[in-house]
Amino acid sequence: MEVLVVGGGPSGLVAAREASLYGVDVTLIEEDKEIGKPDHCAGLVSIDGLKKILGDYENIILNKIKNVRIISPMGKVYEINLGKYKAAVIDREKFDLELMKRAEKSGVKILTNTCFNSSFKYKIMINAEGVKARICRKFGLEIPKSIPAIQYDVEVKNYENDLVEIYLGKWSPKFFVWVVPRDDCIRIGTASHSTSHPSNLIQKFIEKNPYFKNKEILRIRKKLYGKIVISGPVNNTSKNNIISVGDAAGFVKPTTGGGIVFGCYTAKIAGKIVALSIRNNIKLSDFDKIWKKYYSLEFKKMKFIAKIFRSMNKYELEKILYEIYKLGIFNELSSYDMDFQGELISRIIKSRLFIHGIYLIPKILKTYIFE
Repeated sequence: MEVLVVGGGPSGLVAAREASLYGVDVTLIEEDKEIGKPDHCAGLVSIDGLKKILGDYENIILNKIKNVRIISPMGKVYEINLGKYKAAVIDREKFDLELMKRAEKSGVKILTNTCFNSSFKYKIMINAEGVKARICRKFGLEIPKSIPAIQYDVEVKNYENDLVEIYLGKWSPKFFVWVVPRDDCIRIGTASHSTSHPSNLIQKFIEKNPYFKNKEILRIRKKLYGKIVISGPVNNTSKNNIISVGDAAGFVKPTTGGGIVFGCYTAKIAGKIVALSIRNNIKLSDFDKIWKKYYSLEFKKMKFIAKIFRSMNKYELEKILYEIYKLGIFNELSSYDMDFQGELISRIIKSRLFIHGIYLIPKILKTYIFE
């Protein structure tokens, strides 16, 4: 075969399809028995991103989101009405299966229940294995930094199906707890930077958070374990005849841990580069030049603001949230792109928040240099 794709998530499927569309022979292998299972994703994706990835996307949506509720470390509630639907909660299985159908239609051969081994012969491998890092370790590729995460699917008596909630502070130090509405339940999740396992954080949150307890839990349906990439993209995604995409390359927003949209955008570029590398003998390393041209600044801004957030204590975070509220930035969110957060970050930096945050700069620089 000419191209072997290891991993049948969104990035692997998009990269495989794109390479096949450019006329090369592509085989994709997935270690799980079915594409789209198990589902470890919160499923919250921007509607603009969905349109660019799929075009027609209505059949994969569980809920559309136009309201956000942020609960501060001290319990202050900020209600944000986006004015229009900016995001959607998707059925990841249906989303992945749609991408699979398109890949197969383009000529990609897909083998499920199949792990990588030395018997596979290929000219180029696309590493789309996610955060497992087995391929990265085996072949000496860069590995993005990740932290453990957990999600619970919980049945409750009452929830709003167009509302996402974000809980900050002690419930998830240096990160946050998210509550996302699904079809007949809510998905609660967090990730842990600390020594506390995320399962302990979530359990404590469910049992003791006074605001969340109003939802009246009926039962916990299932628990989902995984990891979230927080470092952003690696410096070099390729080595010899192997190129990494998606979570394996760190194409995940450092601010939120969301990786579907940027993963698919960059995987499309990677698929084209791989095909042209086989047909026209261009270098795989050209992929780094191209994605950096379009997305490097966005990732740098998101990584910077994420480091600022994670350097704050609860009192500093409380003050910053209040200043954001007073400046009316929460009310402006509908005018900003949910994925390309650089414009919003620039808006915050140019505001008087920068003056309020001056005292944080030594801490921020220390975090940036030594982390």
